[in-house]
Amino acid sequence: MILFINFAPIEFMGGAERWMHKVAVYLNKKEKSEIICAGEKIANVYGQMVLHRNFSQRVQTTDISISHISFHTLVPFTKSHKLLLKKFTQARIIYAKGELLELLICLYFGGPQVLKKTILGLHSSFIYLYPSSFFDWVHKFIYESFLSRIVFSRVKKTHVLNLKDKNFLEQKWGITNTALISNSVQSSAKTEVKKSETGKLQVLFVGELIYRKGIDLLILIIKNSPVTIDFYIAGDGPFTKKIIDLCKLHSNCHYLGYMDHNKLLQVYSKMDCLFLPSRAESFPFVFLEALSNGLVILSSDAAAINLPRNYLYSYSLNSVQPFIDCLKKLQVRKNNKDLNKEEIKRYFEQTFTDEKVLPILSSILFEVK
Repeated sequence: MILFINFAPIEFMGGAERWMHKVAVYLNKKEKSEIICAGEKIANVYGQMVLHRNFSQRVQTTDISISHISFHTLVPFTKSHKLLLKKFTQARIIYAKGELLELLICLYFGGPQVLKKTILGLHSSFIYLYPSSFFDWVHKFIYESFLSRIVFSRVKKTHVLNLKDKNFLEQKWGITNTALISNSVQSSAKTEVKKSETGKLQVLFVGELIYRKGIDLLILIIKNSPVTIDFYIAGDGPFTKKIIDLCKLHSNCHYLGYMDHNKLLQVYSKMDCLFLPSRAESFPFVFLEALSNGLVILSSDAAAINLPRNYLYSYSLNSVQPFIDCLKKLQVRKNNKDLNKEEIKRYFEQTFTDEKVLPILSSILFEVK
């Protein structure tokens, strides 16, 4: 049996939750798999204290077994507690999101010996290049401490999504049991690549409207960009009201709200560029969804993803002007018909589809063929 451990309720369906759900369903066809996550009440205690938001259940799913940890489950000798202990004992492999809360769940129910069969997945940025809040600095202190190094040296394997994290673990800490396997999404080969219907550059932001995603920077960039660049913002979070107010003042800013996956794919097809000025990223799904629709990506250097230079532009967050200058250059490229969506989509199909990545993931990480 394979257990997947994620603190946020899987029904929240953020990037890490989507990945875990997809892989668990894929592996469940070959070996019994189950997802264990915090219940909504427990998750929201942390969400309110640290993230200043709740983990709403955006998607209901019935295609994989899911166990939710409640306050009652944490009480020793209760029926639900014993059941979870049994699952941790019987599991052949435990895949846990490589963060503190998931690790505490593993140690609480499995004991220190559980590390020998645990794979830690770095789905969030391991290294914070731009810590700003108190909790960012706490994250940096804990994750780059000697205790973290000990944990990573004792787990079965570490799953990294980008070269930056792999180099840190191997070159700084001497951790050799790493596997670099990128995220993936379904092939879009049957989906027609569309050219945007306007001469303006169509720029899309997708994600939670939180400080870590660089929403404050996005607002500054929109305020200082020419009206020939249209911005579309999809997502929700603490900055929602500020985005709505911004749209009232700037006619080239459009708020789409939270959108389900199918509706969002329709929006991607009309865009030219995905913009994500995030302060911390590992390998966001939105990058792949953008590439699958032929979009150029503009991001911060906090998302250290290796893509061809013509498809990905990244800059330091120390100044907003380079981002604005890049958007203006992309506008010129569009006017010159030099934004080749078909070429970008072909690159995606050759590299990042589920059909190519999931069999490799299954074999290398989970030893399932």
